[in-house]
Amino acid sequence: MKTPVAKPKYTTSFLERGSFWFYGVGMIFYYMIVGTYMNTYLLLQGIDLAKIAVILLLVKCWDAVNDPLFAYIFDRIKFKKEKCLPWLRIAALLMPIASIGFFNMPGGMSEIGKLAWFTVFYVLWDATYTICDVPFFSMTTTMSIDMNERNMLFSVARVFHGGGNLICTTMMTWMIGENCGMDFGKAALITCLVGAVFTIPLFFWGREHYAVVPSQNNEAEEHPFTFREMFSYLRQNKYLTMLYGIQIASGCLCVGGAAGMVGTYYIYGQTSFGIITTWLNMIPGPVIGLLLPFILRKFDRFKLYMACNIFTLV
Repeated sequence: MKTPVAKPKYTTSFLERGSFWFYGVGMIFYYMIVGTYMNTYLLLQGIDLAKIAVILLLVKCWDAVNDPLFAYIFDRIKFKKEKCLPWLRIAALLMPIASIGFFNMPGGMSEIGKLAWFTVFYVLWDATYTICDVPFFSMTTTMSIDMNERNMLFSVARVFHGGGNLICTTMMTWMIGENCGMDFGKAALITCLVGAVFTIPLFFWGREHYAVVPSQNNEAEEHPFTFREMFSYLRQNKYLTMLYGIQIASGCLCVGGAAGMVGTYYIYGQTSFGIITTWLNMIPGPVIGLLLPFILRKFDRFKLYMACNIFTLV
């Protein structure tokens, strides 16, 4: 007779875990709506894509500074009882404003006015998503101190991300496609409202059990890292440098999301075909996400990450 296996005991409740995962769905809504449909929308606004490319390059250069800058601020600012939740609440309020504003550019503006509108709202969207992204993936460490539970929280969050991706792109593609014909502004409003609904549970049931670390009266604990120390550590850690280098190279190759809508329209004659390709592309993600805790027990994380990036490149 087999010995019954005890169910794992979690320090987090079902509502705490669920609200965290659902927030991830809303978060990916705001990421996908701009990341996937931006180029198509701007092209339909009659803006020179070469000028857009220049602005995007400048914004991404700022983003390279913005991300570590916010990480520095995130580490320095201490709330009384929480670490990540205050930032996530702020982002939940700002992200829909930035996303909806981005897709409601006045049609009668000059090209310079449209470029200014695009720049302002894209920078705002990028900043608000950074405010959301850093605390969200840090929150697993403040929800639990158990590594298995953290892995579970992160893995299931990735599955929910994949589900949110499918829901968002399916909704948006259908609404702006030839079958429905809704304009981008209304479609973005509806999509962002749905995304906002997913973020609401975290306001009520989100909890950080280990946000405040007891003081050890240790000078090293009290000493905040400076930018110089951060980059000095990066130079000394070849594996971390390699990891960031791979992320940069991988990001340079991510053209599918930007070109997907335009490609399906010009190649297949209808944007709705993009729904099929999106579903086919996203199905493996949730499956791998569910299997990830078991995979991590067998393989080294860094080697697995390296192998996946090489496979993607090939």
